Amino acid sequence: MKRLSAFILLFAFAFSAYGQTGEERDAAGNGIRSDFYLEIIKGDVRDHSHVDKFGAANDVGTAWTIVSSSKTYQTPTTAQALELVSASADDSLGGSGINNLCVEGLGSGWQPLTQCKDTDGTSAVAFDSSMVRLFRIYGGSSGSYATTAGSSQAGIITVRGSGGGVTWGTLNTESSFGFGQSLIGAYTVPRGYTAYVSGYHVDVEGTKSPDVAFFKRCNADDAVTPYTGVMRLQALHRGADESFDVAHQIPLGPFPGPCDIGFFSKVPSGTADVSVQFEIVLVKE
Repeated sequence: MKRLSAFILLFAFAFSAYGQTGEERDAAGNGIRSDFYLEIIKGDVRDHSHVDKFGAANDVGTAWTIVSSSKTYQTPTTAQALELVSASADDSLGGSGINNLCVEGLGSGWQPLTQCKDTDGTSAVAFDSSMVRLFRIYGGSSGSYATTAGSSQAGIITVRGSGGGVTWGTLNTESSFGFGQSLIGAYTVPRGYTAYVSGYHVDVEGTKSPDVAFFKRCNADDAVTPYTGVMRLQALHRGADESFDVAHQIPLGPFPGPCDIGFFSKVPSGTADVSVQFEIVLVKE
């Protein structure tokens, strides 16, 4: 009995020292055991972080398409120079739209990279560092105080390859109302991290019955044939005729970085609008 009690005490101490009990104190000083995922978001769990990813694609056709507002997710084997440009002159420093634009992704070493640049309307602005992946775009500052009647963004802003190259992502508007945030239903796990997907939600346009697939492609940095970074299906939903949630008691994964993960969709005929949201727990190795 003494040995069991000592073991329980040692386990509790080790677990607490690792920072995963999520124990807090209320106003009276009583211990509170909080939700594990909440503690991750708060930064109280060592080497763990949370990534909320969501994306949407309008007019998905009969070919498999990445669920992203630009219907693209570029996956080069080497880092590429990028630039931004807006469809509106008002998205410029001193203008009424987005004055500064930020991008998140991975740099040449497959490590996390965030960089921001002042906008210049319809004139292209180069980013300082090349990137091998881009999975989020958002406005850093605006010339307008956003309201329900007017957004921070004036026109569609595109991040593309240098010199007018291929589109990497877009910051969209809808009915002239800017989102200020990209819709990219994909993510790439950085080198030195492992990801787990705890669940996802899918919205589909009614009566269109699209197929939705979740894929992974790990060993994304293997650029020598034969490639070990094989794209592999992780979940497939055929003919979804309504929105649905998938919650995993045991999370999907592990997805050791660098690893591409994301959603594709297609319809049997015509077109459909599809959106996804998925929750990632990122663990630093």
